[in-house]
Amino acid sequence: MFLDVSELTPEQTLVVVDERNAGRRVPVDLAGSTSSVPFPQSAIPSSRITSALKRSILLESWQLSLK
Repeated sequence: MFLDVSELTPEQTLVVVDERNAGRRVPVDLAGSTSSVPFPQSAIPSSRITSALKRSILLESWQLSLK
């Protein structure tokens, strides 16, 4: 799940609350600091990937292992 924070300013603070009501503050300027890419790099030009990462915060990540 990604959250688009492109409309927020650096003066604003994003607070994420989970099902246990544990809040976590996420500085808006850290939105582009993630190194994970949510889509195949070969399918999208790197400039568009960089732009998308700077506007999105990864809220949840899943990894499936098939045996």
